[in-house]
Amino acid sequence: MKQQDKEEKQADRRQTLHRLCSASGLLLSCCVLHRANSRATHIQEHHRLISNSVTFCDQMKTEILRKVQQNYGRERSRDKNALHPDDSQQKSTLTASEVQMLIKQELGLLQNQVCAKDHTLCRTGVKGSTGDEEDRVPEGDPVPQGDPG
Repeated sequence: MKQQDKEEKQADRRQTLHRLCSASGLLLSCCVLHRANSRATHIQEHHRLISNSVTFCDQMKTEILRKVQQNYGRERSRDKNALHPDDSQQKSTLTASEVQMLIKQELGLLQNQVCAKDHTLCRTGVKGSTGDEEDRVPEGDPVPQGDPG
């Protein structure tokens, strides 16, 4: 009789242990699935932000080129009316350097606009995921700096 009670208790313990292991496995699977979905959502958000930034930059580039062409066309027509043919080539070289300066200025303004809209795109250092939490450097320790931007 005692032997039978002892065997029943052991069987109950095994069943309880089996249920606990099954529940733990299910909980672990749910956690992994949640983490994977969270990462996928995070990646989609980054792709959306990058896509929006690229679209904005393409629009600004088109606008800058349009303005440069307008200004260059005005300068060329003004040069043809005001200068002799020999002087025209010298002036077009100056105009090309002026166009380069204009492009640099406009790109600087574009960068300022993008940075004002989303400052995280313009900060120095590493961008995006830095890896697992175990790979992170503890607070207070110096972090090696990479190339800016």
